[in-house]
Amino acid sequence: MQQNPTRLAPSNPQDKHWQQALAALLTFQEASNYLATPISSLRTPAFRMRIGLPTVKLGKAVRFRRVDLDRVIARGLQRLPGEEVAR
Repeated sequence: MQQNPTRLAPSNPQDKHWQQALAALLTFQEASNYLATPISSLRTPAFRMRIGLPTVKLGKAVRFRRVDLDRVIARGLQRLPGEEVAR
């Protein structure tokens, strides 16, 4: 018999730490603006997988952590060996 996974929920949704954690999560629109990427691209799981962008699910809502967006940007700034600079 399989057990349902444990869902983590705040003991007090008004807790300061919980509110800070939620504030650090960005919506599709906010992440799109932050990355300067079309929102339609971010909504595509294949695109998110290709750029290595994990998501956070809150019920049916999908959110992004700012730290993950920063990592995607940092990886994009690093050139691969043998890669030429576009002119």
